[in-house]
Amino acid sequence: MLVASDALVRAVKLERSVGIPAVVIADDVAIPDQVRLNRFANGLFLTPILHFRDRNIVNPFNIMWFRSAGDRASRLMSASPSHTDKYLWFLALHEAVGSGQELVPPAVMARFVRDGILVRKVPEAPAPQNQ
Repeated sequence: MLVASDALVRAVKLERSVGIPAVVIADDVAIPDQVRLNRFANGLFLTPILHFRDRNIVNPFNIMWFRSAGDRASRLMSASPSHTDKYLWFLALHEAVGSGQELVPPAVMARFVRDGILVRKVPEAPAPQNQ
């Protein structure tokens, strides 16, 4: 069986050009707001698409696999130094997810705030401790 289509040809070209270990979504693919808002309603582990370093990617994490992903990537990087850049990218994504970054394009986030869909909250300063 042979499968050929314009979409498949574009996907292969995109894969060659990105150079990162992720399933990348082409820039011309429209991502519905509800997919982006899912990140805030259900958390990062249940969000299907993340925006990281100017790319829309399929979320490689789930709550069960996330804990071991960073350690495993670090060990693999040590065993395969020729792919260090890719492991460093993945570890940076792991850190971004672990620290709770928005991982939504800045322009989309600004529109959500401007339109009142989301409200930014300023973190409260910790109460001073009596000494």
